[in-house]
Amino acid sequence: MLLLLFFAKHRRAYARSLLATFALHAFVVASGHLPSDLRLANSLFLLYLSLGSLASAHRLLADIPRPDTVTWNTLLHACLRMGLLPAVHHLFDEIPDRDVVSFNSMLSRYMAEGDMVGGQELFDEMPERDMVMWNSMLAGYTRHGDMESAKKMFDEMQ
Repeated sequence: MLLLLFFAKHRRAYARSLLATFALHAFVVASGHLPSDLRLANSLFLLYLSLGSLASAHRLLADIPRPDTVTWNTLLHACLRMGLLPAVHHLFDEIPDRDVVSFNSMLSRYMAEGDMVGGQELFDEMPERDMVMWNSMLAGYTRHGDMESAKKMFDEMQ
């Protein structure tokens, strides 16, 4: 099982082949570690997503009995990276236990698109805010030339 974690950590160098990932998946299933070992399932899930195999990732997700926050955030990040924006909104709403990473990912997406209204609404509903969120908001406002809102945000931060 350490082999899978090694492959996940070094996926750029060793997991370029979807066939190798299929073989690894089969090995983990045959050894009885899936679907019960969530850490292994999440690593394999990340491999499939990094290779762009959404169908394989989806099948694996369906086999995970209780996806955790890492699972959901991995999927959210992959959808954002692939530009699947309609799916991102739906997925974010479906995540059972959104955490700081979930909110930061969505906030970054709003800022990148220049959707300051949507970003501010999300920021306002966040249960807790970290420095990354504050900085994302400040950067978004300044990047889009809204210095008044950036100043207001900065003043709220203190």
